[in-house]
Amino acid sequence: MHMKKCHRFFRRRFTLALALMPLILLGSYAPATAQDNDLTFQSGVRCFNAKDYKGAINYFLAAEKESAYDFRPVYYQALCRHRMGQVGAARQLYGTLIHRFPDSEGAELARKALSINTGSPNPTFAKGSGLQNMQVSQDVLPKSTVAKGEEIDGKPAVIVKVGGSDIKMIVDTERQESLLGSNVAVKGRLNVIALEGRPGKSAEDGVYSCFDVTVGGIKRPQLPLYFSNKDKDAAVLGADFLNGYKVAFNKEKGEVTFERIAGAGDPFGAGMALYKKNKFREALPLLRSAVANKPQDPRALYCLANCLQKAGYIEEAKSTYRKVFKRFSNSEAGFLSRVALEQMDPSFKQEMRALETAQRSNSGLNKMKKEEWTEVPYVIENSRYRVKVYFDNQPMEAYFEFQDSACRFSADMIRQVDPAYLNDSGNVRTESSEGPESNQAIITTSWNIKLKSVRMGKIEARDVPGQVIETRGVRGWAPDYGLLPRPTVCGYVLKGYRFDVDTTRKVIKIWRPQ
Repeated sequence: MHMKKCHRFFRRRFTLALALMPLILLGSYAPATAQDNDLTFQSGVRCFNAKDYKGAINYFLAAEKESAYDFRPVYYQALCRHRMGQVGAARQLYGTLIHRFPDSEGAELARKALSINTGSPNPTFAKGSGLQNMQVSQDVLPKSTVAKGEEIDGKPAVIVKVGGSDIKMIVDTERQESLLGSNVAVKGRLNVIALEGRPGKSAEDGVYSCFDVTVGGIKRPQLPLYFSNKDKDAAVLGADFLNGYKVAFNKEKGEVTFERIAGAGDPFGAGMALYKKNKFREALPLLRSAVANKPQDPRALYCLANCLQKAGYIEEAKSTYRKVFKRFSNSEAGFLSRVALEQMDPSFKQEMRALETAQRSNSGLNKMKKEEWTEVPYVIENSRYRVKVYFDNQPMEAYFEFQDSACRFSADMIRQVDPAYLNDSGNVRTESSEGPESNQAIITTSWNIKLKSVRMGKIEARDVPGQVIETRGVRGWAPDYGLLPRPTVCGYVLKGYRFDVDTTRKVIKIWRPQ
């Protein structure tokens, strides 16, 4: 199917499904968690029916905070975004809904809205070879386009459509990434769904979130924008959007011209062009380069995983899909990766169901005495829970990755605990793979270990599975490529326990079910 026809076909299916959803939801669904006095949610519904979608979103956001286990506020936010023409944001919210409430009727409605065939053993995302089967939108990059502009602080500024909202942004080719301040996001009524923070920085400084960004005829779907809590009034369109274009500003006419640079590199576009021709192995080096160039872009990493799957590298594809899901679980790519993993890896579905059950099974907590449960303070960092953990009585800051089956370290991290763990030659494996740059080999060495003890709060576990990974490039590539800046503590430590995350007090409550 031709690309444009495919997009029109998908959009028609998506629009039809969305148009029917409010009738289905209001007419047939009465969740057990819904109460007659949920005034905030009902106020949002009244605004929705009156076509005041911006007002409705404010009510639904408040209702989501009041009822964290009710899927309806999230669902209606997605409907509002679509009615406002923000299709990318709507799809992103549907992915969030399916991720948070996978077994609910809302998740089923979201799957229908996304036109995903859940009844087939081989759904559309996993078969075929065309880009349309990925359900990932492509950039629109014309040779030339013009936008109205004005001068601010010596630089041109244009009106940019971000997720359907018009925002004035300064055009700055010297800035590596596009940035919006928190005040600008609030004023533009942007629903910022955090993906992760900057590497090595606290999420309190700012987070990345994906939006469709359009200037003139240039459109980059699901572009990762950095939302800063420090530069609260900043609005900059950087090189991540402008890559491949030369910018010229005519003050007299008040016009900003964007001219495509002849021969400008576009590894993502070039890789996807080969992908559409079924040349999956030829596309891999280009997609790896795209991932290296844009590490915050979930589309690039997801497309690499999908291409690896089509090329027959199934284990690496699974691993890459997991990376997408861990880092960008709130994005469209994260949702699609989860769907792919549930089809390719039966153990993944079991892990997710066990995790969701543990998260929701907190009914007995309020009946227990305080001394019968423990609290572990956390800080959000890189969209993860950073907690204090004792590995073999050695205190360390680690990420709580409760879905993992093993604690993970770099070689330098485990040396801080006990270098003797690296002496076990019986559980070492070394592999060579192609790095994110062409002709660049990556050597990966991994040790499977058993940690003597891991303590988190008052909970201590012994003989905990662990994995140590060390990567290095043959020709000077930075070591430990792709690893987190901190060790991770796995869910095995809480085996036999249940936990709940208190976002108000920023603590993880842990208890043993009675």
